[in-house]
Amino acid sequence: MWYDVSMEKHAIDELVKQGFSIELLEDSFGVYGFAVSTAYSTKYYAYDEETMKLLFSTKKPVACYEMRKLERLGIALPPRLYDLKLLTGGDSSLKKLASKSGDKELSRLEEQLGYHVKACRTAKIDLRKVKIIDAAPSSLLEGIVCARAAVITKLTNVMFLEQQRTIEDYENGQLEFAKTLHSIEENGIKVDVGYVKEQLKLDQLPAAASCFRSIDGSNVNGYVYTMFNPCGGKTGRIRIEKGFNCMGIPHGPARDAIVSRFDGGKIVTFDFNAIDYRCIVQTIGEPFSDLYRGARDFHAQTTAFLFGDGGVNALRRDIVKKVTYIYIYGGARDTLQMKTQLSEEKLNDVLQRLDKKMYPINEFREELYEKSITDGYIEIPNGRRVVIAGENDMHAGKVLGLYAQTFSSYVFEKAINNVMKKMKNMKSKLVFTVHDEAVVDMHPDEFERDVEIKDEMEWAVDGYEFIVNIKSGRTYGQAK
Repeated sequence: MWYDVSMEKHAIDELVKQGFSIELLEDSFGVYGFAVSTAYSTKYYAYDEETMKLLFSTKKPVACYEMRKLERLGIALPPRLYDLKLLTGGDSSLKKLASKSGDKELSRLEEQLGYHVKACRTAKIDLRKVKIIDAAPSSLLEGIVCARAAVITKLTNVMFLEQQRTIEDYENGQLEFAKTLHSIEENGIKVDVGYVKEQLKLDQLPAAASCFRSIDGSNVNGYVYTMFNPCGGKTGRIRIEKGFNCMGIPHGPARDAIVSRFDGGKIVTFDFNAIDYRCIVQTIGEPFSDLYRGARDFHAQTTAFLFGDGGVNALRRDIVKKVTYIYIYGGARDTLQMKTQLSEEKLNDVLQRLDKKMYPINEFREELYEKSITDGYIEIPNGRRVVIAGENDMHAGKVLGLYAQTFSSYVFEKAINNVMKKMKNMKSKLVFTVHDEAVVDMHPDEFERDVEIKDEMEWAVDGYEFIVNIKSGRTYGQAK
């Protein structure tokens, strides 16, 4: 059964011909149903709330193209809800999907849909706030609807028939994470608009802080909103779908624009320490993993292994961090020497010390590479896979990097799901995430509960220990 809140009734016909059972939903004038629009008139067909509940009691898989609108109806959603927009990475990824499937028609439809969206933006219509069917010029409605119906139909065929593993992974983990991220989106991010305007006027914000340059149009009563896509990257790493780019806030004055919504509140960050490396170490297991157990700083611990506890200082730690990356994932020796400013003799000394202590990683990397090339995919402990068959530029270091990032993305998913459950009855708000970091707007009554959030993240995956470091401050920039 299908539900799509953004299609018109006359778009049903093509899908019905192909055997789909369809109900279209639209929240129009306080009622639920679908809207029929033409250049001449508009008619609304509505369902009452009891009928809506009946529709959503189905045990069949339900597919849609934008689940956020369904969530906002306030009715319990089916457990098997497939958001094709998330699965494919959003509108901008349709062409890439079409390229992979060799479907030229899908690529053409993506372009058609994209042109209509651009037309709405040219007309200064905020598609995040307003439904596209209500917002689009009437002359474009039929084109939008037809393109959208055809694209969704094509995507269903591609996703369900050709990428079943992706569907299973989404159903088993990423669907819950998508709902969690949507809850975070609703919390909003409090911005000191006056400060931003002042910094822009003084030209104090760097070019990289572009997310603040349209602050007049993007903030709603002092809050900005983002839209996350949990399936945005090959390895499952979150990306920004649209809205405020919270992942693009550079260090420096720009971060001081993010403030607490609470009087006397503060911004608290919870950052996984070297999560990619720890995923590798945890996979290898004991006795190697025991070397890092409880270590708050992965790179300081590695430095202590190489030079003894008395040999750890900030400069040496920084050098070891750079050398470790190249040692584990591969890279040019000349580049490493340039970055570390070490002589060839000293660089050889560090590498030899790493060989003596980190050889289990070398062995794991080679075994993983051989298995992945044979299988055609990389698989992490929970069963999530990254397909590498047909890619020509794979080497052992790159395969290990994909493994580490896929595993860390899974850990982060579990951690954020746990945190949101913990914070359900708290006054504080989880407001956004940045790669391996969660950013919380902490209420003054709950400052001491930061350790509870940290624990939820550190022990997100049974049997694995990860380390989370806490920083706090009046602003995001002042968090220390």
